[in-house]
Amino acid sequence: MAILIGAAVVASGSHQDPSRSADSTRMVDSGSWYSRVQWPHDGHPYESRHFVVYGAAASQEARRAVAEIGEELLAELIAEFGIAGDGMLRFPPGQDKIHIYVYRNRNPWWGARAYYCGLVIWSLEHETRSHDLEFYRAVMKHEMVHVVEALLKGRDVAFFPVAVRVHVWFSEGLAEAVTGGTAGRAIRDLDYLNHLTGKYGRLSPIAFESDGQVGDWDEEETAVACCEYHYPMYQLAVEYLLDPRGYGKSLQDVVLVFTDIADGSDFTTAFETRMGIELADYEEQFFDLMNGYLEPGISTRLRRAIVVWLALVAASLIVLVRGFARGTVKRRRTMWAWSFATLLLGPLGFLGHRLSRPRAGRPAAIWRYALGPSMFSVTGDLALLVFVVACFAIFQPRGDLDPLDPLLPFLAGWLIVRALLAAARHRGVYQVAFRRSLATDFIPMILALAGALAVLVPLHGHWWFSLDPGSLFFWGGIAAAAIAGVVIVYPYKAWALRFRWKRLPG
Repeated sequence: MAILIGAAVVASGSHQDPSRSADSTRMVDSGSWYSRVQWPHDGHPYESRHFVVYGAAASQEARRAVAEIGEELLAELIAEFGIAGDGMLRFPPGQDKIHIYVYRNRNPWWGARAYYCGLVIWSLEHETRSHDLEFYRAVMKHEMVHVVEALLKGRDVAFFPVAVRVHVWFSEGLAEAVTGGTAGRAIRDLDYLNHLTGKYGRLSPIAFESDGQVGDWDEEETAVACCEYHYPMYQLAVEYLLDPRGYGKSLQDVVLVFTDIADGSDFTTAFETRMGIELADYEEQFFDLMNGYLEPGISTRLRRAIVVWLALVAASLIVLVRGFARGTVKRRRTMWAWSFATLLLGPLGFLGHRLSRPRAGRPAAIWRYALGPSMFSVTGDLALLVFVVACFAIFQPRGDLDPLDPLLPFLAGWLIVRALLAAARHRGVYQVAFRRSLATDFIPMILALAGALAVLVPLHGHWWFSLDPGSLFFWGGIAAAAIAGVVIVYPYKAWALRFRWKRLPG
């Protein structure tokens, strides 16, 4: 499970934290955004200019490394927020440095938590947590944004009335926006936004005032939903406020929101004063604003390209069929084969037909003659693959179909249908027909499938691609797979034809 970042979502006084066991009489105040929990440490913290790093089992070298990262990140945040000196940061009484607890031998389901003037995060020596230093820095920076927010307000959020507290979407969205996103994939286009709202519903992030509104889910469901939907939505909502193409506000305006709260204002009043928009209006207009703010995305562009491709397919078929209608009976016999090839290959199939035609008085060159067999072989194999996928879609509509799933029935169909047809055609026994079919059909089929799967398998990894025959993306993928199959099969067919002609007597 992905590491859940951000104390405002994971913290709850009702959860029994597995990290609360007290194996030492010396404790450091640490814990969550809304409540403090006690963490044991060994009584030998590492101190730097702005940090005191506690730990149990974490080495002094690891504590020193965390303190150095903290110093760098704090300097970055002070510069980004435009905080003029330490005087704007209101430390708790009796504390003049930020506390960090690094855990090494514990495995809470979250990764890091922030609180008033401190945070809890895994040690760089932790066995199961990420050792990616850039990710570690991003996670710590996320939590440091929370720490800076609390220091600007000058009070532990637990002592703020609920109506005064900063809404979770703003606090978590700010931390995600400043770090570029740590909990999940950032929303950068309308396609992905529509994908998420299709899965979770059109849940406006501005409507979420506290983590209690996330849903009646268990911890794992909450973690998945927050990482995949809520945190990216929070990030998008704050990025729009700070983007010149959105409301064009700055991090300095955000600082004023927090200092207004420190001076006694509630969040709604401070937000509307400094951001210039009413919360109710932002909530109501959110998705309309995003429609004008986000780019269309790759799936929209691909959908348009597929529509254009289908139009070219239709035009190619019309021209092809009209040409066949004027031809001889012999030519009409090939109409269905070339029509089906053009149906899958579009204008490339039509071009293949034109190039493969022999010129008057001269036999077709091998490279021309091989075009027809290559296209017929690939489109026949792809037709069977489409049929198998369609059967899966009809009889197993709720199953998760992998691109490799249709291979077994596909191969079974080849072994049974093709070999039996060959046996009937040549009035021979199945074993002889099977060997002949193996030589003539099996290798081109394997090559065609290799080309098709080289396209379909990577496409299956994209959220917008579908193996549903009712989807435009499915037919776009089949067309691309057919083209890839022809590219791979054609050299083999050309070689086979040349080899066969060389063996002919004369």
